[in-house]
Amino acid sequence: MPEVRYQINPDTKIATFTIDTAGPVNTIGEKFIKDLTAATERANQDNASGVILVSGKKKSFLDGANLMEIMKDASPFNLKHIVMKLQDSLAGLAKSPFPVAAVLPGQTALGGGFETLL
Repeated sequence: MPEVRYQINPDTKIATFTIDTAGPVNTIGEKFIKDLTAATERANQDNASGVILVSGKKKSFLDGANLMEIMKDASPFNLKHIVMKLQDSLAGLAKSPFPVAAVLPGQTALGGGFETLL
């Protein structure tokens, strides 16, 4: 199951990216980054008129890095690789021709989650 689910309204052409990673809060890991990139590419292919980012969790929009995943290989090379992939994915979303908005009523956005909002 994707950690960023893509859905587009055929009438308005507004795409919704629903973030729902494994665990009690949404975190940024390799699968999240891959799925965010894929959703962005699909929105571009579908000529989306806009994108809305939402969370599938009640209290967590996106709470930073997946520390359990990082602890499996916390080498400087691996950390740099993950950060660069996230930056590339976010840059792809930012460079897309459509506006992007996030909806996070009462939810947290920490670390890379806050960066995503920016």
